[in-house]
Amino acid sequence: MPSRVAIDAVDAERLAGSWCGVLEPRTVEDRIHLHLRADGTTTQEELERLLALGARRVDVGPPPDATWTVLADPEGDESCLLSRRVQEV
Repeated sequence: MPSRVAIDAVDAERLAGSWCGVLEPRTVEDRIHLHLRADGTTTQEELERLLALGARRVDVGPPPDATWTVLADPEGDESCLLSRRVQEV
């Protein structure tokens, strides 16, 4: 299974609508910043999947030994794809 965020909700659409009202348009800071790890796949396969879903790589000047890839969603909110898979933790 690829990266995932688990939110337990009885009515997911209602919950999502509520959060859309809470999270006003982005001004300066990211509204959410997730650290993702591949789950049941390789990190490269997960990166390719996320890029195909609309993510784009962001160069924020990571150190040469960085173990993550910074990505931005279509609205510019950043997240990191960690190099280690869940199974390796």
